[in-house]
Amino acid sequence: MVWPFSRCETAPPRLEELKKEAASILALDVFDGARFEFNKTLTQKFALNHNVFLGSSQIPSAYEFGANFGDERVLLASRTDMGGRLNGRVHAQLSDAVLLRMQAQMSPEAASASSLKVDFDYKGQDFTTGTTYMAGGLLGAHYMQNLTKNLAVGGEGFYHLHKQVKGGSVAARVVWGPKDENIATVKAGNFGQGELSYQRKARRRPRPHHARPRCAMSPHAARRARATRTRAHAHTPPPHARFRTVEPRASLPCACAQQLTASHSIAPSGHER
Repeated sequence: MVWPFSRCETAPPRLEELKKEAASILALDVFDGARFEFNKTLTQKFALNHNVFLGSSQIPSAYEFGANFGDERVLLASRTDMGGRLNGRVHAQLSDAVLLRMQAQMSPEAASASSLKVDFDYKGQDFTTGTTYMAGGLLGAHYMQNLTKNLAVGGEGFYHLHKQVKGGSVAARVVWGPKDENIATVKAGNFGQGELSYQRKARRRPRPHHARPRCAMSPHAARRARATRTRAHAHTPPPHARFRTVEPRASLPCACAQQLTASHSIAPSGHER
């Protein structure tokens, strides 16, 4: 089903990704101590990584070993540390619209430290929806709908099977500007919590300059360079004549200057010596 006023060809983000633009700026990777990461790609689909963390006097040092496998449809990621804790993650793109996600953690310390979370997401033409299950009996569901091209609204709800606790929240996301550089989100829950976020893209990321030559000639400089090459071919030097180095003028571009400053020994046959 397509909302009649949405006029949007892309689906909104999941409700848990409502403020992903602002979170990418505010959620900084800050740590105390030193950290070393080493990634080794064995094949196109399999890679290993080693993480060494040298903590401070308050945070102990740690080591983590991980293995990742992924292709266009499936991602398998695992990580274990020296304490025996194991984290695993599975992302399976069952179809273009269906995504299955699983996260699990096992710890030898206590049964309460282990956890499991399963998400089933569906993305339509102008909406996203999904369900969530967490170990312990927590069920959840979410839905986001594009009302217009710049406005999306949605909500989520959860219910705990053992504690008989239920709740939910509503959310909205607004995008505006000539290039959609402004994004504002709001979220409110029935327990009194609320979230507000705003993100503005100050400027676009500069385009890479690898496709453009490092030193581009102006039309006037190009004509001068062609005239220089024409005069050089018009006067044939005597046998084994050696040209002196020519100092380029300040107005010549760097590409032409490099050609003129090089000293060559030219024979009548045209081969360099």
